[in-house]
Amino acid sequence: MTGGWFAMRHFSIPAMIGEICVIVIALRCGMLPSKFISAMGKSAKLLLGVWAILAIFSSLVIAQDHATSLLTLLRFMLHGLFLAALIHLIRNGKGFDPNIWFLIITAGILGYIMTLTAFALTVPDPANFPWMLRLPSATNIRQIANIIAIPALAPFALLFFGNDKYRWRYGAAIFLITMFIAWSGSRGALFGMVTGILASLFIMRKCPALRQLAAAAICFLGGLAASLTLPLPNASFGLFRFADKLQAPGNVTSGRMEIWMNTITEIGRAPWAGHGAGTFNANMNAAYGIDFNHPHNFILQFTYDWGVIGAASAGGLMILFMLAILKRSSKTPLSGYAGLAGFLTLITIAMVDGALFYPLTIIMALTMVAPIFVTVKQSDYSGQ
Repeated sequence: MTGGWFAMRHFSIPAMIGEICVIVIALRCGMLPSKFISAMGKSAKLLLGVWAILAIFSSLVIAQDHATSLLTLLRFMLHGLFLAALIHLIRNGKGFDPNIWFLIITAGILGYIMTLTAFALTVPDPANFPWMLRLPSATNIRQIANIIAIPALAPFALLFFGNDKYRWRYGAAIFLITMFIAWSGSRGALFGMVTGILASLFIMRKCPALRQLAAAAICFLGGLAASLTLPLPNASFGLFRFADKLQAPGNVTSGRMEIWMNTITEIGRAPWAGHGAGTFNANMNAAYGIDFNHPHNFILQFTYDWGVIGAASAGGLMILFMLAILKRSSKTPLSGYAGLAGFLTLITIAMVDGALFYPLTIIMALTMVAPIFVTVKQSDYSGQ
């Protein structure tokens, strides 16, 4: 790739521009970032300060490519402002309805996957098409399911706790989204999606009506079955890919064990300050000939980038964030379930892939979470 195209993929520039646009709109509507920071608890402020100091230090002093490292670090800093912007715009909007919010998310997913599926199924000479090349969203066509799996929880939330009048529409959306994810052959996306669905119901202790649970199960299983009827662009797609991986024990993790062990070795060379955000690809390529942007595990990713203390600070912030979600989830069933399920799906996928490296997956999760931090009107309880 040329430098410009590599930068667009590696830094997810379209996603960053989208975040910046939302932040600018919120600033023009009176958002003051200082108010959000002042509203944070003492523990959160301390962890944020420690992380920021170590992250900036590693990018400016440790990293060999300071510009790349700083730009990658900027992506992470944008996420906090993006969440604040979403919350501000929702709070100050007129007549906010979480049902409509998650309907828009669902419609956006459906339009996206239908367009992408149509593209994949109409490519001339599919046997020689470079399916694994990256898209501007910072992943490849097959792995786009890792992004879709997070907002895919929106129709489940609507079916369980939304307006019961449109139950069949939510079911149809679940069917189509599940079919796409299964057709793509992404194990992490499917596993993360199932984990988010079930774990959130268990944690919230709010059980939807039996007919809603049955509808969700039927549509989900139907989507899995329907995916088997779709033509596959190549052998890396489809549900049968899971079985093929199990029959090849030496490659069941798709090389993850090797990269995890190599990452641990490199962490041992710079355990306290890390190597700097965004340096993993170049460093690991030079040391081991591995061409990955991240170690396919967010704990190793944070520790490699910012060292043990920096990673612990980032992890502490994530724990506080999850506790804040849990505190609010039972009070607002629709927004609570969507936010909790989206966050858990993000974390699950990030244990085996780059969901906490690429901005688009993080943006999807924050979009699912934002309504939970807003005072919700009675419409959030319309499904009860």
